[in-house]
Amino acid sequence: MLTTIENKLEELFESIEVMPPELVAEAEKMKEKERRMRLREEKLAAQRAHQEERVRKALERAKAEPKKKVSTAWLHLCVSHFRKSQPICVHCYSYFRNNLAAIFLLAVASC
Repeated sequence: MLTTIENKLEELFESIEVMPPELVAEAEKMKEKERRMRLREEKLAAQRAHQEERVRKALERAKAEPKKKVSTAWLHLCVSHFRKSQPICVHCYSYFRNNLAAIFLLAVASC
């Protein structure tokens, strides 16, 4: 099978040598032009797909619920509220820092 392919290629190369050089050069130019055009279209399609993906992600972010940031100011309020009633040790402070939301709700509910 390999020999048949090699023989066919040799025949084609010989037929190219017989053809006029201007015709061969023109055919090579056209093939190169088609190749460049195909590459350009593939690149544009990839850019378009990338842009669509970016737009889709931006829409998802816009539709998503905003993330609420908890500041450390509430922690200081909670700690100062609890300090009035009893002193706070380091262990309690780290517990307060880790469970800030629950502590804030307790502090607000007790006021």
